[in-house]
Formats: sequence, C-alpha cells, structure tokens
Amino acid sequence: MSEILFPEEKNTALALPENIQKIANEMKLPQSKAEKYAANYTPYFVEIKELTDRLRSLDKMKPEDAEKAKRVELDFGKMCSRLEKTKKEDKAEYMSVIKYIDALYNAAEGAARLTQKEAKEIATYLATQQQIMEDNLKAARTPLIQMYSDNPEQYALGKLSEEAFVALHADLKKKHEDKQKLLERISRMKAANQVPEAPEVKEEVVPEAPAETKSLVMKPNLGFSSTGGFGGAKWDAAPAAPQNVPVKKKGKMVWFDLETTGLDYRTHCLHQIAGMIEIDGEIISEFEINVRPHAQALIDPESIKVSGKTIEQIQANELSYREGYDKFVALVSKHVDRYDKSDKMFLAGYNNASFDNDFLRQFFADNGDKYFGSYFWADPIDVRVLAAYELMSERKNMVDFKLMTVAKHLGIAIDESKLHDAVYDIKITREILQKIKTR
Repeated sequence: MSEILFPEEKNTALALPENIQKIANEMKLPQSKAEKYAANYTPYFVEIKELTDRLRSLDKMKPEDAEKAKRVELDFGKMCSRLEKTKKEDKAEYMSVIKYIDALYNAAEGAARLTQKEAKEIATYLATQQQIMEDNLKAARTPLIQMYSDNPEQYALGKLSEEAFVALHADLKKKHEDKQKLLERISRMKAANQVPEAPEVKEEVVPEAPAETKSLVMKPNLGFSSTGGFGGAKWDAAPAAPQNVPVKKKGKMVWFDLETTGLDYRTHCLHQIAGMIEIDGEIISEFEINVRPHAQALIDPESIKVSGKTIEQIQANELSYREGYDKFVALVSKHVDRYDKSDKMFLAGYNNASFDNDFLRQFFADNGDKYFGSYFWADPIDVRVLAAYELMSERKNMVDFKLMTVAKHLGIAIDESKLHDAVYDIKITREILQKIKTR
C-alpha cells in the first residue's frame, strides 16, 4: 500500500528554482529578477514537503487516520488557492516574464495536486476499511442483541467499542431476565389467587340513599356483602373526591426554559438552560446551566438585553457550550435509560413546542449527539397551548398571551425583578398549569 500511495519522492520539486534557471537564461532575465520570483514560490515547495511528510506519518493505516488524511487534503487545496493568487500578482507586476512565472507556478501546483490526490486516496481507503470493520462487527453482534431486544438497529452495533458493547449486552440481558422473572411471578400469583365466579345478581330496585349520605359518592357492591357470602346489590359509601385538587400524573418531566442569543435556532444558540426534574408529580431537583455561546453562533444584542444580561457576561460564563451539554445530559441520564425506548421524559415549558424544543434539539446536534429522541418523548407539554384552551373565553380581555400576562390574569404574584430569568420563568409556568388544572 505504501509504495502505491507514496511513489518515490521527486526531488525536482524542491530544486525547481535551479532547474528552471535555463528558462531564465533563454529569456535573458537578470539573475536578481529570477531569484526574486523564485523566492515567491519557495515557501510553497517547502509546504508541499511538510504536508507530504504528514501523509507519510499515516502509513500505519489506522482507521482514525482517515480524518487526518482529509485535513491534509484540505490543506493542499488551500495552498493551491494561495498559489493561484500569487501567480496573478506576479503576472500583474512583471508581464515580460510570464513564461518564467508560469514555469514556477506549474511546478509548485503540480506537486501539490499530486500529493492532494494521494491524501484523498488514503482517506478513501481508510474509510472503506473502517466500514468493512463496522459491517463485520454489526453482523457478529446483532444475533447476540436480538436475544434481548426487538430492535437491535437502534444501537449502532458496528460503531460501539468492545467495552461499550459488553456493557450494553449485559444491561439488555439483565432487563430481559428481570422482565421474565416478573412475568413468571405474575403468572404464579394469578394461579394462586383464582376466585370462583360470582353468581348472577338479580335485578332489584335500589332505595334512594338517605339525605345525610347525599354528600357521599354511592357505588354498587356486586361482590361479597358486608355480612359475608354473595348477596344482592348493596350500596357502599365512599368519601367524595376533594374539589380543586390537581391529580398527580405518573411520569417523568423536565420543566425547562431557555435564554438564547437570538430567535433562529439555526443561526443562534442557547446560553442558559434552567428548570426542574419532576418524577410522578414530585419535584426532585432544580438546575441552572449557563454556557458560553459556540464560536459560530450569531448574537443579537436585543435578545441578550431581554434576558437582563450583557454580551460580555454570557461570553464570560464558566462553562463552554460542550461542557454545558455534558452537564445537562449527565443530569437527565440519572433518570432516563437512553437504551430503553419506553423510558423517556416529557419536555414541559411555556411556548416550548415552537421555540425552546428546537433550540434544545439543536443544542444536542451542535455537540454531535443525534439521539435527542432517546431521552425525550416527541410530544411536548406546552403550557401556553393548554392555557389558551382554558382561557379562550377570556382571551379577548387580555393584552397579549405572554407568560407573565397569563400568570397575572390567573392571580399569580409576580416578582418583576426576576422576569426573564430562566429559573423563575419555569416556576411560574408550572404554577400556571396548577392553576388551570383546578379552575
């Protein structure tokens, strides 16, 4: 492989200024002029030699060297662009020696194009080898995962390291065994608790409940009577459910709010994410993560002003964009098993369906994570939408439907000094939901 990709080095490239001395002599070009233009192209010959040496260092053919080869190829391309510019400048300055300048340019560009082609060959070869290795790993690992999972494709088996695959296999195996044990236990419990069928209950007129029990919820008891044995229909009284008390929902939620550098998630980014983790109706933790915007993000001064901060303040945040992502994922991973497609969190917020969710998903994508859907359900809980339904008959009397406007309309006390702080906003959002659930 080495001999094919790296033919014997042509020393003529580095010695070209001397080798084309003949052209200078034929043109009767003064030695000072020849040396001047040769000096313009000497750096390119040196750079070609350095880049070629970098290519030679990739001769071990490791899969990870594919990216290095691509970068070397890119460097050659940039060098050729600079070389073209140099040629144009030299021609413009001294039109009478175009032949000599062209000879220098063609020699340098030819050497660069040759090594650029070599870099591309290396990258292609290594990428092919990597794909073959991944395909073989996937073929070997898939049957092992199929024993415990109905969808092995979701795990990218060819890309996992051996350590990661062993851990995944052990985890899936344990969950499968635990599930089987649970099913067996349920089966045994059903077998041990068989109950004879109740005899047919004859229809009879049920007397009206006494006045003093009318505040109770009356329900028929068609099973065993209070005196023992099967009997006719009886009425058991149960306390009436308390009014205006929200029912706690079972499930996992992330209440969150973002502050961003602008309004377009494709060109701007978040700089603060804060909220609360709710499990089965109970708040178990709160978080606030402030990050520096990534280098490519646009910053809209007006958007920063709305958040009550300055550009200098958000650029001075302690955590980098990547470190903030790592911290958020670590927090969520305490409560979600990303490899269990039935174990995810709901994203809850105010207007999050059309704004915050897009920025949060892009936050994952910007950091190279394509598995946003492994942590969160695709169906957001948008309190703005829920409030709009509850307040539709009152909407005409409201100046707008912003978070704080809705909160005040519902009688929620607002601390004006904390407006547009992500932590405070999400607490108000959750309080709005509690209010509309009890109206």
